[in-house]
Amino acid sequence: MGSLVPDKWVGNWFKASEFACHCGECGRWEVHPDLISMADLVREHLKVGIRINSGVRCVSHNENVGGKKNSLHLPSGADHVGCAADFSFLHPSHRHNPLNMLRVYTLFESFSRRLEYGVGLGLYATFVHFDVRGARGLKAARWSQGFQWPNL
Repeated sequence: MGSLVPDKWVGNWFKASEFACHCGECGRWEVHPDLISMADLVREHLKVGIRINSGVRCVSHNENVGGKKNSLHLPSGADHVGCAADFSFLHPSHRHNPLNMLRVYTLFESFSRRLEYGVGLGLYATFVHFDVRGARGLKAARWSQGFQWPNL
């Protein structure tokens, strides 16, 4: 990433570098503005730091991490921006608590209802995938993988 990615704020709580591809070569960081808006709302509500595990991915990095060929992390569309990011907590003890992951998932679910299209939400053991797939004309989707539902 380094000097290829601008060190500028793209939202109230996130910098461009946080959404940047982890390949270290392409310099891609551009994501859909609704993705940033929703992330800002979730972060503001939580009152604790969240991090972006994976934002935009170039084709090479997407292949290296085993991403799908049509991943919404890949820049696409007329605006050529990424439409997905994976979110977790900054602090590891928060990250490994299933109730905290459910909170993040539920907040994205709730705030995304403000959008005029469907979104994708994936619940995992230590992160939540969120995408604005409806901006690309795709139907809403929900899934979970590797998440251990807590006994309440």
